[in-house]
Amino acid sequence: MATDSFTRRLLAWHRRHGRHDLPWQRTRDPYRLWVSEIMLQQTQVATVIPYYDRFLARFPDVGALARARADTVLHHWTGLGYYARARHLHAAAKQIVAQHGGKFPRTLDDVMALPGIGRSTAGAILALACGPAPHVLDLGLGPQPAVAHFGQLGGGIRRGGDVSQAADAVVRPKSAEECLALLKCAAEFRFRVAPVGGGTNVV
Repeated sequence: MATDSFTRRLLAWHRRHGRHDLPWQRTRDPYRLWVSEIMLQQTQVATVIPYYDRFLARFPDVGALARARADTVLHHWTGLGYYARARHLHAAAKQIVAQHGGKFPRTLDDVMALPGIGRSTAGAILALACGPAPHVLDLGLGPQPAVAHFGQLGGGIRRGGDVSQAADAVVRPKSAEECLALLKCAAEFRFRVAPVGGGTNVV
């Protein structure tokens, strides 16, 4: 299976079966996309939506989050669990104000330097907010569903957000050939491959 064929199939799947009505899909504001990406870690979409809306109503921008008391931030996170995410958001907001003048950084290295943000999350935020982004693929290969975050992937794709939005897609490699094609994709676009749980993480 060629790389561009896989890309087209993923995007076609997302156009037909993916979600297109989520609140964070209606913005290119990196702050709002960042909040959504962090909330969606380990948490279902249906659970996140009301928390996302309330959190942004209370903390509408990086400055408001940075100025807030830690206990206030945690109070607005109550019920989402994994509270380290809220603490990292708060610390990262303060870092953005201190080091970037309150503007969300626009380079992969600067975003990855923020507390609680790894390569996959940083790439997804930049792809959705800015268009083409550094190549990032977070894809589990194995019996569990895989979630994909791409920057540009070939097949004529030029807007990183097109493929990052396909992160809602459930991808199950159906054959050894498809698994090999994904690994070839990783090699071609210089992704790093590392074992994670029962599958493989390609970042």
